Amino acid sequence: MLVRLGFTKTTEVNKWRENYQLKTASISLDLVDELGTFTEIEIIVENEDENPTAIIDKIAQEIGADGTPILESYLELILAKREEK
Repeated sequence: MLVRLGFTKTTEVNKWRENYQLKTASISLDLVDELGTFTEIEIIVENEDENPTAIIDKIAQEIGADGTPILESYLELILAKREEK
């Protein structure tokens, strides 16, 4: 269907994901071929006064997830890594 619409395949991203729930947070643990392991934390903030970044940082600390937040997609990370070679 996508090819008929004019799309071309860029690459394939292979990942394995485990999903967890911690209070109101959804936490995903991803193992991505060529990249390694990642933790994704999502929350829904109902009160405008809440700081979602601070809440996510606190949850990350509680579960032992550390590292710099990544804003790029796995596809972007894989393509950038391949360009470095």
